[in-house]
Amino acid sequence: MALQKLMATLATMVLFASGAAAAALADSPPTTTEPTTSTETTTTTETTTTETTTTTSIETTTAPAETTTTTTPTSTTTASSPPRRATRDSALPHGARASGARSPNALPTRTHRKKHRHRVSKPLKITPPLGQSAYVYPVVGVSGYGDSYGAFRGDVHGKWHHGDDIFAALGAPVVAVANGTINRVGWHERGGWRLWVRDAAANQFYYAHLSGYAPRVFHTRHVRAGDVLGFVGNTGDAFASPPHLHFEVHPHQLLRLRYDGAVDPTTYLDSWPRMRSVQTPFPVHPRLPTHPGFRREARQVFRQLLVARHLIAQPTTPIEQPRFGRPARRSAPTTPGLLALGKEPAMPTVDAGSATPTLPLLFALLVIAVFVATPALAATALKRLGRSKVSEIS
Repeated sequence: MALQKLMATLATMVLFASGAAAAALADSPPTTTEPTTSTETTTTTETTTTETTTTTSIETTTAPAETTTTTTPTSTTTASSPPRRATRDSALPHGARASGARSPNALPTRTHRKKHRHRVSKPLKITPPLGQSAYVYPVVGVSGYGDSYGAFRGDVHGKWHHGDDIFAALGAPVVAVANGTINRVGWHERGGWRLWVRDAAANQFYYAHLSGYAPRVFHTRHVRAGDVLGFVGNTGDAFASPPHLHFEVHPHQLLRLRYDGAVDPTTYLDSWPRMRSVQTPFPVHPRLPTHPGFRREARQVFRQLLVARHLIAQPTTPIEQPRFGRPARRSAPTTPGLLALGKEPAMPTVDAGSATPTLPLLFALLVIAVFVATPALAATALKRLGRSKVSEIS
């Protein structure tokens, strides 16, 4: 027991001596003369009946030759610890705002964005030169047109008419207006069967509402002025309108405007020479459209084209109009300046009665049957007569 008490006393004395030595070292001034940085951290805790706020302040001072440290009863001074950074979780005094924080009453910053102005599509009032002289009128034979460029069209881009409508009989040949190439041949929802012609000067010409094509369209891209490209019709959104060719002129100087670069074709059409006749090829058509209603319309117009070209007989019963929902179709323009269509010789049509010779065919079949059956009946009668005589003799 005495030994244990002695060991406890020695341990207490060692701890007391080490504490005194540490206090002496803390009170002694530094031995170096270089400038040092002291950090004073003061922590104050305030408690109220509604909330508890903890405030932490950090101050850093630099002494030129030596460091002076002041100790208060409620402060703790540390000479060697680095400055403490304020975190998000640390609370701020009432009414204080952290650096970089956004004030709730501050106006939102506006980002300066470039405003893209949409150009309003309007008809053009210029007709620049096309750069060539060897142009021909696009429709062969009797036709008429009016200056309907710029008229209101609710179902097209820009809500205005981008060309002129050249009215002619269904099946009238449509020819290339210049030497060049053809492209975009096929069906379009509004233009029906259509195509584009591009001449050597890069001018482009648009043909729409065709009832069929010439075979050369599918075998070569190069055409010459006057080559037959197709036939006048009313496919697309012109199905309820009289047959006509929708024709547009897009000069090369305005191709940057894309489809809105179409100009009034009337001045060009007035100056181009017309062709009275041309060798007409057999009409053909590409793959029919996939929409059932458009498919029926395309078939009906192409059948009417074959009738107009005297390739098939007129059907005995009219074809019913397809019943399906589609946008309102355009009607024929009532332009005061519309040229009157010239009187064209009536195309001969095949009479429905002579086209279906049912009675003559039946009479011919009856006569043939009589001639074939008479020898057989005579041979049968002779055989029966011979048998009857043999039976009588026996």
